Amino acid sequence: MDSISQRKIPVQEGLFTWPAAEPQLIASKCKACGDVVFPKQLSCPDCSGDEVEEILLSRRGTVYTWTIQNFPPPIPPYAGSGDRDTFVPYGVGYIELPEGVRVEGRLTENDPEKLSIPRWTLRP
Repeated sequence: MDSISQRKIPVQEGLFTWPAAEPQLIASKCKACGDVVFPKQLSCPDCSGDEVEEILLSRRGTVYTWTIQNFPPPIPPYAGSGDRDTFVPYGVGYIELPEGVRVEGRLTENDPEKLSIPRWTLRP
């Protein structure tokens, strides 16, 4: 593990695998109805079943919607300096994962010209 990884700590235990070279979000999947939930839960919010298994979610998905954070958020929880002159805008979005779960997270892209929302086809 490199020195940067040693200084990082998870925002909350049990949300994702850590430490790991390629962390994954930890979810739960209901054995009765197949509903997938993040963060993991002890029972299913869809059918109230109590037989759930822990699963790891995919590391990539489809951008569902996004925005660019153009100003420093409040400190805390933001860990930056809060200085508007040195702040670098960043992308934030909802990502739809193959397991059918949408998660909010910081994007690796902050250029609005490079981001798009997929066109959805509505069926009758």
